[in-house]
Amino acid sequence: MKKLSFTNIFSFCLMVIGLFAVQTVNAQAPAGEAQIEVEYTGGSFNGENSWLLWDATAGAEVLCDDAASVPGVYTANVTQGNTIELYAWETFGDNWNGATIEVRYNEDGSVN
Repeated sequence: MKKLSFTNIFSFCLMVIGLFAVQTVNAQAPAGEAQIEVEYTGGSFNGENSWLLWDATAGAEVLCDDAASVPGVYTANVTQGNTIELYAWETFGDNWNGATIEVRYNEDGSVN
C-alpha cells in the first residue's frame, strides 16, 4: 500500500473545494441606471457586420462596434426608463453569415 502524505491530501482537497466554489459575479449599476450587455457572436465575414446601441431618449450612442465586429460581450450602463434602440447592418448584402447578436438588460445584476 502506498503512503499518502499530508501535503498531497491537502492539495487534493483544495482542488476539489475550488471546483465547487466557482461563482459568477455581476457588477451592479448605480441607482437609477441599469446595466445593458450586447453579446456579438461572429460569423463567416465579421468585417461586413456592424451594430449600434442608441439611447433614443438621451440622443446618445451607448455602445457600438462598427470597425470589424469583434466577437464578445460589450457592457454599459443606461438610465432606467430610457428607450434603447439596436441598429444592425452589414455591408455586402448577403446577411450576417451565421453571426448573431443578443441584448440583455439587467436592472439588479440578474438577466431580466
